[in-house]
Amino acid sequence: MLEFPPHQEVEPGALVVIPSTKEVGLESQNSAPWWSLFVDGASNSDGAGAGIELISFEAHKIRRGTHPAFHATNNDAEYEALINGLKLTVETKVENLNVFSDSMIVVYQINGGYQAKGPRTEIYLKCAQRIIVRFNEVRMELIPRG
Repeated sequence: MLEFPPHQEVEPGALVVIPSTKEVGLESQNSAPWWSLFVDGASNSDGAGAGIELISFEAHKIRRGTHPAFHATNNDAEYEALINGLKLTVETKVENLNVFSDSMIVVYQINGGYQAKGPRTEIYLKCAQRIIVRFNEVRMELIPRG
């Protein structure tokens, strides 16, 4: 089962700012509203799943779940959630985005702190990075599991 923490109860974790064309900074470089994207993936012997919750600046929620049609590792499922969430967010014309994930590997790889090892992980990372540059600003935050 995929779980999302309630938006109001998210404790600040490791905050990472990923700019596309703007300078790094904790303050927004423009006046566009900030949206929040919660992503979570899981894999077990029954298969894998990815959950997404996109919350608008007005607190409207869009939730989606996906199941990869291939054998996916836990990290694959986490990246599937992130990439599908980013695609959904691009479709809604969001400019500034806070992304919350409990996957240390994914958050640190996106930030450049960890190297992607393995061909599939490298593909996931590059795909996510290509989508991220479409936003004005993205802040990626690691949140505690469970």
